[in-house]
Amino acid sequence: MDSFAHILTILKTGAKRGTSLEGIKNIVEKYSSYMTLPDSMRSELNPTEDGSLRAYRPLTHFTGDTTGNDYSWIKFPYGDKLKNFKDIKELQFYIPSNAEMKGSDGPTNINVFVEHNQELLSTAEGAFVYAHLAEDMLTDVLFQQNLATPDYESDKKEAMELYGFKINGGTCTFNKTGKTATMAEFRNAITLTNVVIFKRLWSEIKEAYPNLTINEIVESAKKAYDKDFNPTMAEHAYKYMKPNQNIQALVENEQGLSEPIDIAGVQVSNVNGIEDKLVEMQVVNSREEIEGIIDELIETVDITAYIHKVEELNYKRKKEAPEDNER
Repeated sequence: MDSFAHILTILKTGAKRGTSLEGIKNIVEKYSSYMTLPDSMRSELNPTEDGSLRAYRPLTHFTGDTTGNDYSWIKFPYGDKLKNFKDIKELQFYIPSNAEMKGSDGPTNINVFVEHNQELLSTAEGAFVYAHLAEDMLTDVLFQQNLATPDYESDKKEAMELYGFKINGGTCTFNKTGKTATMAEFRNAITLTNVVIFKRLWSEIKEAYPNLTINEIVESAKKAYDKDFNPTMAEHAYKYMKPNQNIQALVENEQGLSEPIDIAGVQVSNVNGIEDKLVEMQVVNSREEIEGIIDELIETVDITAYIHKVEELNYKRKKEAPEDNER
């Protein structure tokens, strides 16, 4: 899920709970930096001397190696340690020996995150990091189980570029149609589907907060970044979080755009056009199929449920280790 979509899930939950517009903007200003922390930290990570793993996603998303048996992890900084964070060498982290950059890593193992981030999870901020990773687990299921199965052992290992690096290619199978496609096509399908997710979230939010604009949310999140991150990290995180202008125009305009725009190499003027393109690409068989998959994802997302889950984890930890309460 895109960083901005993660922030939108805060508003979606607020809308569901009847939170006022001012109240929900305050929550965005307070917690957006932690809601997007696994994404926001990536630009600051360079765990190898040659820089070959810069922006390495598995570290912050707790995904497995090529065998799926060994997981990358990082102990996230928070509070003053996050504000003053400058170099990955300041942190505890682990990368499996056969780590690599792939067109799609995953799925996230949230149990590995919990194991290495007990201190963070004892804070309210930690619940929002947990929510981010729980949402990414849902989108992992959407993209890598419901929609496609990546195959990095394929003979068609066409190299592709991701985050400025040449990475392993391969193929995928779009599960709904059986079509074999390149990983570049898979990444384009993810980009297009994320726009539909964005639109679906935004439509729900606008029903509750009709006068709210995307720019207001962006600026509220920026306040969180300026508060919790060092200036360089805040600037990088802001640029990564801020929606693409073309996508924002597409999502905000209910009637569609007068001129088509380019998204992932596709010319579209409304979200229905994106759904039609996903059918044309043989990612799905029909618009109804992709809409059903996304509806199921959106209905499952609930920040409150994730906060309660973290509270349960903390209660269990304290019950099993009462000595922690004496420190």
